[in-house]
Amino acid sequence: MSKFADDHMRLLKLIEESFQICKIALQTEVKDISFDSGNFDFYFFRNDEKIAVMPNGMDSFILKRKTNLIEDEIVIKAATQDYSQKFRKYDLLYYVSEGFGIKKFIDRNTDMTDDQIKKFFSLSEKLLDYLGHNTEALLMDMNPRCLHASTCADTLEEFLFPLIVKLKGNEQAAKELAQIIEHCNRLEADDPDKLNYILDELGTLVNKHKIH
Repeated sequence: MSKFADDHMRLLKLIEESFQICKIALQTEVKDISFDSGNFDFYFFRNDEKIAVMPNGMDSFILKRKTNLIEDEIVIKAATQDYSQKFRKYDLLYYVSEGFGIKKFIDRNTDMTDDQIKKFFSLSEKLLDYLGHNTEALLMDMNPRCLHASTCADTLEEFLFPLIVKLKGNEQAAKELAQIIEHCNRLEADDPDKLNYILDELGTLVNKHKIH
């Protein structure tokens, strides 16, 4: 099987799993909701409202919402390099709940901007790859809608000492990283500027020295 087809089948399985999560969660919260599915299509009905997920060619699925609150289409790509945009197993529950106005599962709770979230995932991916960790498992376990700046700053800070050890053969990079560590140590854990400092300075160092 080609990588193209493999990505498509992986997304299909993830959507199937997400559909079952939705059925279990929503049946306990909403009495007038029903579900249906075909080989590759998944449907949610509530009175005359409808949400559907179906293939959109071989490289993506499309989520169509036509409810009293929302009428839109969201493209879910089978393969994307941006971890902040990758489809996660609880995303469908969020989109369906948002469409039907079920507040319990609309879990956007972050104090970060979209740009910060994108930079955080991009930088984390490079560092995890360089340090030899399971990048996919770790980053897919993080929900972009529930990230907090202080937690993300702490997460990135945890990479600094393993990173400086691995950079021992690159004296200049290690020296620059030591300066970043020293500055981070002077910042309070809940300093609102800490995340931006790490994203900017560590991001520059990673790109400059091709650490990935």
